[in-house]
Amino acid sequence: MCEDIYRVRITSRKMSGEAAPGQFLMLKSSPGFDPLLRRPLSFHETYDDSFELLYKVVGRGTLILSGRKCGEHVDSIGPLGKGFRPAGGRPLLVAGGIGIAPLLFLARRLREEGKEPVLVYGARQVSFLVERERFEGLDVTVRLATEDGSTGFAGTCVELLESEMSKSDYGVVYGCGPSAMLAAVSELCERYGVESCQVSIEERMACGVGACLGCSVASSAGGYLSVCKDGPVFKTGEIVF
Repeated sequence: MCEDIYRVRITSRKMSGEAAPGQFLMLKSSPGFDPLLRRPLSFHETYDDSFELLYKVVGRGTLILSGRKCGEHVDSIGPLGKGFRPAGGRPLLVAGGIGIAPLLFLARRLREEGKEPVLVYGARQVSFLVERERFEGLDVTVRLATEDGSTGFAGTCVELLESEMSKSDYGVVYGCGPSAMLAAVSELCERYGVESCQVSIEERMACGVGACLGCSVASSAGGYLSVCKDGPVFKTGEIVF
């Protein structure tokens, strides 16, 4: 697509039928055992007999995956985790960079429910704002932000989000992106009295089912939660950033 960002479509009627927005799968990037660990990737979109994944090459596993050929078999486990939860009021979606990945599936589901979501989408520059045309194709209102000012609002998606929230009332905010961005989104939702703020957390995972405890985050109730089993989507009041 651009700048090391790839979209892949995988045939699996069972997995595509069971997946919910915000859930993920653990994908084996190569046919052998090198690399050993699977990669967690969120469902980007689903169809009757297949689903899409959107990812950025950030290491050896995703680099190998980007070189796989059409028609090859890929080994995966899923759907896993807890996804985005229904909430009342108008939905506002916010994505930073590749955090856009789980939000297309969510946006379609919201439109099917008759809701009118707004997407606030930011990246360093315009070339990293992928898939925005597909949101527009769903009649989703899209607000863009680039840190270099190459298109849309000149600044971060958090700054644009605050501007959007000051103009309209939203019942729920759904977010995905870097943890610092999500912490700022949580603070904004609290300040503006948004009833529900749900964020998809990005963490390194080994097992995907909560057994290894490698993706733990601090719980606001004390102790820890596993991103793979208790998330990856959390209400912001459940975790400590």
